[in-house]
Amino acid sequence: MISRPSQGFSKRNKIHKTSDFQRIFANGNEIRLDSINVLSFENSLNYPRLGMTITKKRLARAVDRNKFKRIIREIFRKNKDRIDSKDILVVSRINSNNRIKNYKGQEFERYLLKVHSYS
Repeated sequence: MISRPSQGFSKRNKIHKTSDFQRIFANGNEIRLDSINVLSFENSLNYPRLGMTITKKRLARAVDRNKFKRIIREIFRKNKDRIDSKDILVVSRINSNNRIKNYKGQEFERYLLKVHSYS
């Protein structure tokens, strides 16, 4: 049997604690992209973690907020083996429910591969 690295998005890959979110907001490096802000901060773990904040003010419908989270999570999941051990926080800047229909997350994927890739 061949052993493959996990391709799932497990609980350990998610930022849970409020204190971790506060630490990233206070000390993280922020990059502003067209539709999102990305904050990153070194962690002492040997794997990357992802956190997201999406407000009702930006995306009023829960369906749209969930779609945005699914897109970001999937991009992170596919690229997590190439990313060094950092906490990455994605803040939505999309302010229209119509824009989410066309959002594919390419800018986040380019950001991950360009800035955080170690391979």
